[in-house]
Amino acid sequence: MIRWFKYVFLFTGWIAGPIAFANEKDTTHVDQLVKQAIEAEMNGDFQEVLRLARIAYDEATGMSYARGTGSSCMRLGSAYQNMGKSDSALYFYRQAYQIRKSLKQLQSLCSTCISMSYVYTGTAKYDSAFALLFEALTLNQSTGNEVGIASVYIELGNLSIEYKDLDKARDYLLLADQTAAVSDDKDIKVSSAGALGNYYFTIRQHAKALTYFFRVDSLLQSEQPAVNHASNLNNIGLCYSELEQYDRASHYFHRGLSAYRELGMRYDEGNTCFNLGTMYNNRKMPDSAIVYLKQALQIAVEIGDLRHQCLGYEYMADAYVLKHDYQQAYEYHVLSAQLNDSLMNAEKISSISEMQTKYETGLKEEQILRLHEQSTFQVKQRNGLMLASLLLLGFSAFVFWQRQRIKLAKLESDKLLLNILPAEIADELKRTGGAIAKQYNHVTVLFTDFVNFTGISEQMTPTELVKEIDRNFKAFDAIIERHGLEKIKTIGDAYLAVCGLPKENEHHALQVAKAAMDIRQYMLQSRGKFQVRIGLHSGPVVAGIVGVKKYAYDIWGDTVNTAARMEQHSEPGKINISGATYELIHNEVKCMHRGKIAAKNKGEVNMYFVEELQDI
Repeated sequence: MIRWFKYVFLFTGWIAGPIAFANEKDTTHVDQLVKQAIEAEMNGDFQEVLRLARIAYDEATGMSYARGTGSSCMRLGSAYQNMGKSDSALYFYRQAYQIRKSLKQLQSLCSTCISMSYVYTGTAKYDSAFALLFEALTLNQSTGNEVGIASVYIELGNLSIEYKDLDKARDYLLLADQTAAVSDDKDIKVSSAGALGNYYFTIRQHAKALTYFFRVDSLLQSEQPAVNHASNLNNIGLCYSELEQYDRASHYFHRGLSAYRELGMRYDEGNTCFNLGTMYNNRKMPDSAIVYLKQALQIAVEIGDLRHQCLGYEYMADAYVLKHDYQQAYEYHVLSAQLNDSLMNAEKISSISEMQTKYETGLKEEQILRLHEQSTFQVKQRNGLMLASLLLLGFSAFVFWQRQRIKLAKLESDKLLLNILPAEIADELKRTGGAIAKQYNHVTVLFTDFVNFTGISEQMTPTELVKEIDRNFKAFDAIIERHGLEKIKTIGDAYLAVCGLPKENEHHALQVAKAAMDIRQYMLQSRGKFQVRIGLHSGPVVAGIVGVKKYAYDIWGDTVNTAARMEQHSEPGKINISGATYELIHNEVKCMHRGKIAAKNKGEVNMYFVEELQDI
């Protein structure tokens, strides 16, 4: 389990001078806060990064200091990314991207593209990650920034390894190393050597990988971030373990483990414990293996890392086989098999979700293409009308007919755009060419999914499955439109909608509750293959357009996550709501209190089942 670090752009683009509307003394304070946040990030103190960056963000936005706002957004995005909160990270990275693009800060814009690509890589959205990296490469090439070009080649190489395109990865990384070799920039040398070490480890040339990791080690002896040093120690340990030089491997693993514990990096601590456990299994030392595997499993359970839990159970089974304790080995093997089945089911759902997303995205792209064609048609027709008017004013009937065609074409274009985006967002997009992400403080989110979707879908043909999902979702579409909700998206068998944006609505919770009751009633009456579970939660969200070519309107934030938890803790044919939603609707809707129920990453939450409208 190799672990590499992303370091090159940690320092890039934070320094900023004062601009109009900003007091020089105040802007200096913002810059100092950002610099302190970077230092805290280098030490792995992400809570401190958040504290400092939030102060910088508030001060910078308060004085219209755009560069300072962009820099603080980058630090907030990085902190949230390191804490595993991808939606929040992307929210702030996107703000930084827009600011830096408007200010033409090309080098800083490159760093923003790369940071966003890390988030997309972590969520396996490789197309988005590659697009951002190629944008960064183009920007660096336009300015002749050789170190920046090398940095992007490194990221393209790392991403290609992740994407399993090893030949392309080698080409990118060798290009980067050629530049790093003649550069005075130590950071690029560190990143280039580490990336090549990662590549050679991946293709199982461990001795060659070691030469690059030791090159990194020699460069990291001075004032480099402890996080990077710890990662490199773990990588050296892995190479020695694969070369069966176990004493050396143990030495480097333990040094890395101590560093991770000191930094409080739980995922990486668990990862290194797994490495130690598997190494001791290979050495036929099961007692030592079990000590570290138990530590690793405890961390995996704490942070909700199901894949490492599954691997941990299998490694524990191997250890007990070595001890000839076949009963314990069997029990751990069963745990691994059960969890693996659960993961496989999740992957099947994800696969269906991906197919559906690709279908919907392709449909939207086709609609946007039609919009473009209609727009081109309008321009040509307008030009034709002008010429016709000049040449032959007598053809008034022809002119009228042409105008009617243009009007119809425009109506068709607007209709297509409204099929992709809410009306208010579509208007903003047409007026300004873009739409800024906004926070809405009072909305209610609806989540639905089908009960035992995987089990039932396995008994149906693909055609039957798509037809059944389509029938239900079309009915959901009609219901939410009737109640004034905004459909956001479908994710596999899940359906997401919201009320209270982009136009505020004081009755958002009640309208969502009524829509949920109609969905429940439809599912009971339709007698289809599936039963539905529904969850509602009220609170603030961030909403905006995702994508450049393939527009999609999406929402982010803890409210969305909590609504998903409400759905997960619902029951077939039931509508489960949070205490926040209950407080908004209990005078109009009868609800049954379920008590406080533990929800993942939320603690104990008051939950209620919606029953029916109150008699008035």
